[in-house]
Amino acid sequence: MGINLLICDMLSVWRVLSSVVNCQVYVILGVFLALNKDKDDFAEWLKKAAGTNSTETRMCFNALKRWTEKFI
Repeated sequence: MGINLLICDMLSVWRVLSSVVNCQVYVILGVFLALNKDKDDFAEWLKKAAGTNSTETRMCFNALKRWTEKFI
């Protein structure tokens, strides 16, 4: 996967969440890592914190997962 696609993924995460919660992507990434990249726990947190729907939650999880696989 190219770096440009990963950047677009992360921008998509920010776009989804910035409209709902005043939060930076690094905060979302921190929670993702603190929850040990667990899909169910992250989805539950994101839905409560930002009111995301299933599609937005899945998109954010997948973007963060791809990014961490590449860089962490």
